[in-house]
Amino acid sequence: MTTEELPFAGHPTIGSGWHLLTGEGEAAAGKTGTTLVTKAGKIPVRAVIKNGLVEKVGLSVPVDFKVHTPYAHPTLKKDQGELRDGDYLNGVEGKEAVASIVKGMTFILLALKSTEALGRMGGYTYRTTVPGLGEWDGMLGVYAFVILGEGEGVDGVDGIIYVQTRMFVGPLEDPATGSAASTLAGWLGIMKGKGKWAVEIVQGMEMGRRSEIGVVVDMGDEGGIRSIELVGSAVQVMEGYVYV
Repeated sequence: MTTEELPFAGHPTIGSGWHLLTGEGEAAAGKTGTTLVTKAGKIPVRAVIKNGLVEKVGLSVPVDFKVHTPYAHPTLKKDQGELRDGDYLNGVEGKEAVASIVKGMTFILLALKSTEALGRMGGYTYRTTVPGLGEWDGMLGVYAFVILGEGEGVDGVDGIIYVQTRMFVGPLEDPATGSAASTLAGWLGIMKGKGKWAVEIVQGMEMGRRSEIGVVVDMGDEGGIRSIELVGSAVQVMEGYVYV
């Protein structure tokens, strides 16, 4: 996907937090929280307990959120041979939102009208770029999304937004992208305004690798983001040792 060091990414942080709170031995025994130190800052991790077991982990995402000037990429939509003007919420010529969760992690938030259109989308032969990002420049992905609907709030949130997504960096697709999900949720929270908003995301469907990503965004009185929590789980697939 990239050869760059990423300041924040969902796979390693969710996976590491999950392992530290559910793994065998003293490191996980009875622990309900821990802290990861990343390039973007410290990330507190809490265990989400159900029936006495750790069902998921929640990360307090480091936030240095920036909404950039909407951008009409010259080829981003035109190079999607299976999509037409009517498939895009903003049309082929329209500008799309661009946002960064932290410096160095930026996404074009490409709004589509239907999951059928989302399924026809493909990767790119090039790495997409956006000019004028300044100090937020770094890894940039295309996060295509369809809003499926909204629901009433429960468990202390004011409302729930249901979304299906796909994420591409060049020709490569990612089945689950915590940084992109946090970015989209933060942007949706800004669009909604004051309150606490849950964003339930399904990603990776078209790859046969369905991933469920939960994000809760707490918006303050002045329209700023107070906090973002990313919630997910992991499955251990191997183990080994590194000798140093």
